[in-house]
Amino acid sequence: MKPLIQWSIDHHWMVMAFSMLLLLGGIWTARDMPVDVFPDLTAPTVTILTEGHGMAPEEMESLVTFPLESAINGASNVRRVRSATALGIAVVWVEFDWGTDIFLARQVVAEKLALVGGTLPPQVERPVLAPVSSIMGEILF
Repeated sequence: MKPLIQWSIDHHWMVMAFSMLLLLGGIWTARDMPVDVFPDLTAPTVTILTEGHGMAPEEMESLVTFPLESAINGASNVRRVRSATALGIAVVWVEFDWGTDIFLARQVVAEKLALVGGTLPPQVERPVLAPVSSIMGEILF
């Protein structure tokens, strides 16, 4: 370490020139970088809401949530499928790969829901897609 320090002291002009080159390179790179006021912090996610009037959570999970998850797991660009089931309601979150267009993702999910919709029990309402939202609302407020 001592020889490096001694070399830097002996050749201080070279060290300064190299530092200036690094600074100019950083400025040049920063100038060309895209700037976004509200960057996208979450992967594209589609939320499916399903109501089953009077159904217990166990029934909702086995008759509604599991068939929905199974149908959607085969869709293209799906990264992760999560769900929550409660008394009379099932919520399924379908997370897509980064860069997937959210409206294309919603269309893919809607097509999969159309296929599985006829197999759901009669007391279960047709699954609906929640509106497109961003995590920025949670962060800002």
